[in-house]
Amino acid sequence: MIKKFLYLQLLCMVLSAKTLFAVPSCVIISPVNNAGSSYNNTPFLLIRGTSDDATFINDIAVQIASNSTFQTLVYVSTSVVSYRDYFSLLGTGVTIDSRHRVQTSITDGTRYIRAKVAKAANMLEPLRWSNWSATIQIAIAADFAWTQSGAGTYVSAGTTQIRYLDFNELDSAIDQLRSFRGSGAGSYPGVAAGDQMTIGHMTSLRNDLQTPFNNATGSAPAYTDTPASGSNIKAVHINEMRDRILLP
Repeated sequence: MIKKFLYLQLLCMVLSAKTLFAVPSCVIISPVNNAGSSYNNTPFLLIRGTSDDATFINDIAVQIASNSTFQTLVYVSTSVVSYRDYFSLLGTGVTIDSRHRVQTSITDGTRYIRAKVAKAANMLEPLRWSNWSATIQIAIAADFAWTQSGAGTYVSAGTTQIRYLDFNELDSAIDQLRSFRGSGAGSYPGVAAGDQMTIGHMTSLRNDLQTPFNNATGSAPAYTDTPASGSNIKAVHINEMRDRILLP
């Protein structure tokens, strides 16, 4: 009887130790590795933390560097414990996805990102950190060089003729973002010189942008209006698309 009791006690100690020293795992879901580019110098990251039990994923750490060895860091995240509004709400569960926006502007070029997560069953228990995630390589591109624009990057209402090139350039920029966020090419059909541009083309571009935009921010892009079929394409439609492209 005593031996059985000691055996059970030992088994409980082993199981407790296994739980105590177990660590979570971490992977960066978005952006994807070495695909497309973003025009946002403070991009959103979608990070997945997986716990081996059902304890809380409490914290996230992110590092961005200019080299793959992370010897030259250009961004280090601030703890979620102190700055919760920098992160989506974390909680309990086997897998937790959290959206983190880089808080310090990083310069254009090739950058390397890694992340890790920590868990604890309660506030008294020390954090147990995962290993660093697999490193992803991303490209932050300079602002798109639109062929025609008024002040800054905008088409001037009433003075600039909207051309097929404005649509195709938007499509090119959106496809870069879709690739950056792990989506395939969009459904925009493309237009050529002499083609009639319609609200249908604009709607197609908006639909193509919605996927990477939602992936990055967790919401759909907002626009001034939703023009009906057959209505006129306005400068504001082009300009708002150019603005929204800078966000994911």
